[in-house]
Amino acid sequence: MDNITKVKQKLDAMDIPYKIVYHKAAFSVGDLDDIEFENKDDIVKNLFLRDLKGTRHFLIVVEKAKKADLKKLRQQLGCSALSFASEGRLEKYLKLSK
Repeated sequence: MDNITKVKQKLDAMDIPYKIVYHKAAFSVGDLDDIEFENKDDIVKNLFLRDLKGTRHFLIVVEKAKKADLKKLRQQLGCSALSFASEGRLEKYLKLSK
């Protein structure tokens, strides 16, 4: 089973509505400005984070204009300090690369 199917099944099981929009790769919020979307107000950004030891990884979704408070997220997740995962980890765990 591919990852998209797994995510869809999880969202369905949690009764969370969603719509999949396929588009070219965007590595920043600025890149999204060049992509035509039905409703630009619905755009979110994904933040791929890791804990201090690099043993736990988190994919956080936030509204495009919001800033993530990593200290508050750390408390909510009950983990050590958070930082952005490297490009190597992004490729290893999410199969994404620039």
